[in-house]
Amino acid sequence: MTAIIGVVTGGIFGIDYDSLPPFIRQLVFINPLEEPMKMLNIAFLMGIVHILFGLGIRMVSHKLYQATNLSLCMSNLTRIGLKFVLYFMMY
Repeated sequence: MTAIIGVVTGGIFGIDYDSLPPFIRQLVFINPLEEPMKMLNIAFLMGIVHILFGLGIRMVSHKLYQATNLSLCMSNLTRIGLKFVLYFMMY
């Protein structure tokens, strides 16, 4: 995964972007030094996905499928919905 992120961001073994071969330079998606806000937004979005995935695992591990745990389900769904709303309100 680290090597893939290195290719996408142009940071392969610490080699400068201008010194990279042309076939690798075509794979560079973002240059974090020139577009730091774009990189920050990608990292923020990946963090939200990570947290939501963890909350989903937590809901399943707490026996979400049982009717007795409906209040647990609603509290977790409310928390997830609130995080989505807060994320999209920032933009």
